[in-house]
Amino acid sequence: MAPTTRAGGLPMNRNLSERFTQFLSDLRYQDLPASTVEYTKLLVLDYFASAAAGYKVNQATNRALQSVFGAMQGAEQSPVLFDSRRYPAEHAAFLNAAYTHGADMDDGHRVLGGHPGGPVISAALAAASTAGTLTGEELILAIVCGYEAMIRIGAAIQPGHLERGFHSTGTTGTIGAAVAACKLRGVSEDTLFRAFSLATVQASGLMSVTESGQSAKPLNSARAAYTGMLCAALAQAGVAAPVNPLESPKGFFHAFGGESLRPEAITDALGQRFEINGCYIKPYPTCRATHPGAEAALILREQIPDLRQIREIRLFIYPRAIFIAGDKANHVPQEAEQCKFSIAYALACVLHHANIRVDEDIIRFTPQRAQEVLEICRKVQLIPDPSTEDVLAGKRGCRVEIDLQDGRTLRQTIILPKGDPEVPMSFDDVRAKLAACADGLMTPQAQDRLYQAVTSLERQKPYQDLVAEINRT
Repeated sequence: MAPTTRAGGLPMNRNLSERFTQFLSDLRYQDLPASTVEYTKLLVLDYFASAAAGYKVNQATNRALQSVFGAMQGAEQSPVLFDSRRYPAEHAAFLNAAYTHGADMDDGHRVLGGHPGGPVISAALAAASTAGTLTGEELILAIVCGYEAMIRIGAAIQPGHLERGFHSTGTTGTIGAAVAACKLRGVSEDTLFRAFSLATVQASGLMSVTESGQSAKPLNSARAAYTGMLCAALAQAGVAAPVNPLESPKGFFHAFGGESLRPEAITDALGQRFEINGCYIKPYPTCRATHPGAEAALILREQIPDLRQIREIRLFIYPRAIFIAGDKANHVPQEAEQCKFSIAYALACVLHHANIRVDEDIIRFTPQRAQEVLEICRKVQLIPDPSTEDVLAGKRGCRVEIDLQDGRTLRQTIILPKGDPEVPMSFDDVRAKLAACADGLMTPQAQDRLYQAVTSLERQKPYQDLVAEINRT
């Protein structure tokens, strides 16, 4: 007799972990809506733009990683961005994910509270380079499945997960990376389950990385990609794994969740709503918590002909934003790494020159060069306002009030900043982002070839290695 089923076609007589991994194992490219395919390609293009920015911005950490991994011996399997060498697949996933999160410009998801692209796409690209002949459709499917695993599990444990100090990019990213790698290796449902389970055991990542600016934060994304790849390989080799990885009293939910635990988030509209469509894309090279204030500043600056007339700026924003990017030590940055985690600096840059530029405002930042911007930072007061956030509704905004010397007070409310799925960036927008981020790394002709390869990804039979394509230039 066939097992009793519930919404999403999942058997009732299996635990949640088994039912979820069965769905992921059974999912096929033909099940994906056209809108999901298109948005996945957009995020892949954004991945490469973000990686180029991270490669340039986080140079000290990148040099250290290149030195450490370059000295290791191993199979020459997978390409690494902007590098002529090949590395073991797990190492390639680590390095590419580190670059992608290096400028904090990579995609994210509001409910997850993390960045899926770094761990998931890095693992998928590395797995694809060792999986033999594939199609672009298979790569797209693997990425969608990795995002689905990472975001749904993250939604089940947030916001308590973040409140306890965990970084979901590292924790749930390990699971998403394992799933993506498994899909490209064509493993059985049982093997995918064991990789998923092993990834829950290996998951890690703390938000304390933000206390070092951006230097250490990419390691959570990188380690998630690496460990997810490793879990997929171990499962394929026959390693046993816990049978109740999410639900056990010793399992993932108990360790990483809190009072806000919502296991139902895993099966809510499963197969009907694909979570990758809910990801945002960043127009600025700073933490997403800084973007609502920056967008408000972009609107208000048109009403301030002389910035010296600003007397005080009050920025009302959700407490989680202040927790992540409102540290007093970063409020008036003194080092480049602090700039990406300063709500005040992002707002001040946009008030001053209508943008936050990778090269000028981050890489070449010094307090001397940014004197006028930092003077604006000193006038910014951050005020916690829980009403500017509704996690379940996807609302994450702010309210800005600027007092001027002439007695006027300018006000602007942002509900959703540009790049959120409700206010999306287009392919043209992301192509422009790639041009800005990859300047000096890729010629315009190389950027055009990458753009054509990504936008035609579902038609590639066989799949053309996108990382190798970049390095060919």
